[in-house]
Amino acid sequence: MKYMPKDNSHHVFYDHSQKRWRNSRRTMAALGAFLISIFIATIIGIIIRPIFPQPKIAEPRSFFRATPDSPKNNEAQAAVPLAAVDTYQKLTLAKSARASEKVASRMMAFYVNWDDNSFRSLEENIDSIDELIPEWLHLGKKPGTFFLDDETRQAETLNFIGERKPEIRIAPLINNFDPETQSWDGVKVAELLKNNAARSQLIASIIKFISENNFQGVNIDFENIPDEQQNNLVLFMKELSGAAKPLGIEVSQDIPLDDDSFLVRSLADYADFLVLMAYDEYVPGSSSAGPVASQKWYNNGIAKNFSQIPSEKYVVAIGNYGYEWAGQEIAGKELTFQETMRVANLSGSKITLDPETGNTAFSYWDNSNVLRTVWFLDAVSAFNELVSAQKIGNPQGWALWRLGSEDPSIWNVFRRRDKLNKETADKLQALDYGYDVMYEGEGEILKVIESPKVGQRGITYEENSGFILESTIIEIPHSYVISRWGAAAPGEKKVALTFDDGPDPKITPQILDILKEKGVSATFFTIGLNTNLNPGLVQRAYNEGHEIGNHTYTHPNIEKISSQQLRLELDANSASLRELSKENQCCSVRRIRKISNRNHPRKCARLNIPAIWDFIPSRCMSTLKIGIVPAQKP
Repeated sequence: MKYMPKDNSHHVFYDHSQKRWRNSRRTMAALGAFLISIFIATIIGIIIRPIFPQPKIAEPRSFFRATPDSPKNNEAQAAVPLAAVDTYQKLTLAKSARASEKVASRMMAFYVNWDDNSFRSLEENIDSIDELIPEWLHLGKKPGTFFLDDETRQAETLNFIGERKPEIRIAPLINNFDPETQSWDGVKVAELLKNNAARSQLIASIIKFISENNFQGVNIDFENIPDEQQNNLVLFMKELSGAAKPLGIEVSQDIPLDDDSFLVRSLADYADFLVLMAYDEYVPGSSSAGPVASQKWYNNGIAKNFSQIPSEKYVVAIGNYGYEWAGQEIAGKELTFQETMRVANLSGSKITLDPETGNTAFSYWDNSNVLRTVWFLDAVSAFNELVSAQKIGNPQGWALWRLGSEDPSIWNVFRRRDKLNKETADKLQALDYGYDVMYEGEGEILKVIESPKVGQRGITYEENSGFILESTIIEIPHSYVISRWGAAAPGEKKVALTFDDGPDPKITPQILDILKEKGVSATFFTIGLNTNLNPGLVQRAYNEGHEIGNHTYTHPNIEKISSQQLRLELDANSASLRELSKENQCCSVRRIRKISNRNHPRKCARLNIPAIWDFIPSRCMSTLKIGIVPAQKP
């Protein structure tokens, strides 16, 4: 039985008027409102983009000047002007004598390890690719051997393919290109072809590599072959095909569009298909600058090859890149489509389709007052090339040389390769900016100076002929443009000391003591959690003249988090650093782990802060005598 008081008395703290309760309630409400306001202010401070101070370094800029007229090539074949439709229609497009009914075309793409943008393009376009031809094998120094090109990148690529599109066919390419000399080694391939034992050894090694990796085919790309070894090339293909076909391995071979030394009819007897390399009419080293694949040169080459063997035995490889020549020199360099757009943008050049060749070209004066000429292939030239080839015959498929160098809008052509009409042509008007991040200047301090912008292309499509007759780039696209600073002058020796992941209560004070004793400044890239646990150390480093950098708040793997989370990571740490320094002192970000060049600026660009980038290669560390911080990781 509960005890019940016999009177109406209350406990000693009872307030009959309840005045104390009302006051307490007001106080708690005020305190709650205060805490909520602090929380909201903190969140706003993190979410709203902070304003960071910028290094006082002049931004490198180019001063290219456009020429008034597009370049001409006097040595080029007298191509039929695209503008003259009636004349163009009279061009003899010799039909393949043994062409069958139209076949469903396959889409292939060449892939390379040595350009990160090749992987970027694969990421974006893999769903449109039926078969990948990766340049993964090179002939070895000893006849009958080969070596793998960048096994780490191969593994990364295969992992990606396994996750995204495991059903894609893969046919690794083997060639006689020497990565060390950057040249095609005709001697090496000749020694292979004339040696029976070497041929057998190489074929056995190829079959083993393809079978062990469950690939579907192999692509042979031997170039600069001496004429006297052409018969042995046919013998090699016969032997390779004999070993491959019983195992269901598809064999293909690359041949130039206009090289009569290749025994095309004999090679076609053994290869499942031949890849016509329909590009490189003019290359660096030619007698002059000229189109990469003029329309008439292309038409004549396609017609000639399709007349020799059935067109469905061919896959036509379309080039999409450019070349640049300087002054009167015949030497030059290759440019990706994105690089041509960057140069054109800096020089203010007008970019139009040359009606005489069907290629695009422009000229400009560089900073040294040297006249430079650029010829390149793009989505418009690819559209016309596919139309021409389909008027001549029915190729088995198409291949792109190469992923990473192309005009991104070319995929609108490839995806609609069986519907090359006005609707497809109109899709080329939007001009994407490409896969790469462009750089200006040299050094390890980076800042985004331009953000991506989609360009615009003017198109004139002629319904009767089915060709794009005119094309002008109205607005040039560009990707992120990164300005680089801080490179030492030639011959100048400089070392920049940086310390990551701190501050650490044990190690950081020792480092600061040594730096102070030696009169050396450094940069400390701090983690936000550590900053809040050791604010005094950050304050000390700042007061002693050291730079403070942002290394995120929790040190996540940037490749595995979203751009929004990265922004919150950086902003939260920046808020802590600003509070300690009482000003916007932090002005740089340090990358984390092995994040790739293409992702870091894309994720950090909108923050408008510089980034500290590269590190000293390990091969150089042995030459540096840095004794002021032994046993510590710079």
